Amino acid sequence: MIDLGEDVPHEFVIVACVAEDYEKVLCGANAVEEEAMRVYAKCAEIATELAAHVRLLGYPARAHHNGGSEGQAIPLF
Repeated sequence: MIDLGEDVPHEFVIVACVAEDYEKVLCGANAVEEEAMRVYAKCAEIATELAAHVRLLGYPARAHHNGGSEGQAIPLF
């Protein structure tokens, strides 16, 4: 998802999916929020490391993740 009003002229996009632990979210609202934040942090880590690797290969790359770019990680349904 690209933020409204942003122009992100990438030619290619790489997407990673990280699963939430269903057993953890059965423990209540705080557990749901904690698990979601764990997954968002993991997505940011993956995106940052992947972008660095792609740049080492000689290609332009930028990590997009919640709180740090024009794009947002959204849950898959």
